[in-house]
Amino acid sequence: MSVIPEQFEPAFWSYNIKALDLERDQELIITRLLNYGGWDAVRWVHKTYGEAAIRAVVSQPRRGVWLPRVLNFWLKMLGIELSREKQKRALMIVG
Repeated sequence: MSVIPEQFEPAFWSYNIKALDLERDQELIITRLLNYGGWDAVRWVHKTYGEAAIRAVVSQPRRGVWLPRVLNFWLKMLGIELSREKQKRALMIVG
């Protein structure tokens, strides 16, 4: 049985959530749920990982995995400043 609640499975459409590990896949889980989850997902991420882990993921965003509005929202909410270049690299190419 997955440790990620089934209600969040839609955020992981290209993954088998039962195969994800909370520790090993922490960055992926946090990023996917902040990008595609609702407030229930945000609360679960905060409860599961804490603000320090969320800050670490947002302040060191992986290349090409963030939706523009979502990354901007979390940068503002957490008071994190990234260079324009780092922000640009983190965004998904849509289109």
